[in-house]
Amino acid sequence: MRKYRGLFLREMYISRKTILGTAVAFVLVLIYAVMIGLSTRYGNLRNISEEAGVMLDMSKYMFIFLPAMMSSSFCSPSASVVSDRKCGWQKYCYTLPITAREFITFKFGMIALTLAAGFVISVLSSMATLAAFGESYKAWHLLIIVYSELMMSVMMFVSIPMSFFTKNTDISGMISVFIMYLPFVPAGFAIYNSSKRFLAEHDIEQMNDIPDELQRAWQDSLFRSIKDLFTVWWWAWALFFLLVAAVSVFVTKKLYDRRVC
Repeated sequence: MRKYRGLFLREMYISRKTILGTAVAFVLVLIYAVMIGLSTRYGNLRNISEEAGVMLDMSKYMFIFLPAMMSSSFCSPSASVVSDRKCGWQKYCYTLPITAREFITFKFGMIALTLAAGFVISVLSSMATLAAFGESYKAWHLLIIVYSELMMSVMMFVSIPMSFFTKNTDISGMISVFIMYLPFVPAGFAIYNSSKRFLAEHDIEQMNDIPDELQRAWQDSLFRSIKDLFTVWWWAWALFFLLVAAVSVFVTKKLYDRRVC
């Protein structure tokens, strides 16, 4: 346990600037979300148009999604991999009494710890946001946090072996983000098909031509299609997550055993 404690303190020290910056940004976003929510009930946003009200309703979900993404990424174990290789610490690390199994356990344990802390923080912040908007907490809101955590976990799982392999945070970051969004491509097609059906049913040519009285119905149809997609195909997301995690652990161990510096 002393090994892991030392590695943990070192990881926190290396990531201190990222943690501080993410914390500040998280608090600012939360304050902004609460202020908008309160304004919709007691301020100037009470009297906005129906069309603007639809966009405001959609922003509530973004105020749940964004803080969840931020709180789940305040400490990325892949960042220290690149810095260690640049300064030569990784070569020194190979001489320490730390086995490949212990190294991998720590790195992926940090991901689990980060996601667990991010989940708790996200649930509390989303409760505050929805309370400001005057809404009760529902399973759909919790589902947004779960899927955002899955996205961040996939990105971090991919970024660790990619950071070993590429020696570049930009390249590993781009590849990680690309793989992170792959499972959510079907959601884009679902939104597109739902929009086409809605326009055809109401004999409307373009989305810009949707009248104000149909804005709410259009929003409901979009969210219903996304909910149905995630509800039916949740096992595919879980399978993708497990596959990425298994491949990441396997590749990271291989690279570590090869003493890639």
